[in-house]
Amino acid sequence: MKMGMVLVLLTVFMAMMSPSTKVSAQTNCTNVLTGLSPCFSFLTSLSSPAYLDCCSSVTNIAYTSVDCFCQFLNSGGSNLDIRFVNQTQALRLPSICGVGSNVLDQCDNVVNSPPSVPPQSNCTNSLTESLRPCFSYLTNPTSLAYLDCCSSVAVVAHTSLDCLCEFVDSGGSILDIRFVNQTRALRLPSVCGIGTNVLSQCDSGFTNPTFY
Repeated sequence: MKMGMVLVLLTVFMAMMSPSTKVSAQTNCTNVLTGLSPCFSFLTSLSSPAYLDCCSSVTNIAYTSVDCFCQFLNSGGSNLDIRFVNQTQALRLPSICGVGSNVLDQCDNVVNSPPSVPPQSNCTNSLTESLRPCFSYLTNPTSLAYLDCCSSVAVVAHTSLDCLCEFVDSGGSILDIRFVNQTRALRLPSVCGIGTNVLSQCDSGFTNPTFY
């Protein structure tokens, strides 16, 4: 009888640990974390502050759904249902909004630093210097690509096409700067009038992304 009871309990435990249950838990946290919507501007823009309504949402979730808040931190904000979350901004939120270390200590693996920088390409230094006039456009969703930026893009396209192809293929991540908006990087050649006859020479080709 006791052995039968043990088997029943074991079966229930295994069912609780099944992938479908884990998915359900993740879904529940996704729903909970939509409560951070007042912080979305802060999380996707380097120039936006964390306003009171944002911090109120942060502290509410941190103290009422700490498991979900830890998931948010451990993912660097990537488990939010929005695009272009700045991981560093996400990791700053607890300290900015005054979430105590007693809460953060409950997280199994709180991320304290951004991911390591990938190895640099031979084109990284030259592109970072050449495309410096485009940095504002590449990191700020409201900035325009001005003439000095497009002039730089044209020079790179006609003198270092292999590097421009690496820039396009990497979505801008080849640059030695942080927080490049990949969609803006992919748009840059067409915004600056670089013809498909040039871009077609890239090994992986180039397809204009769809914008909404």
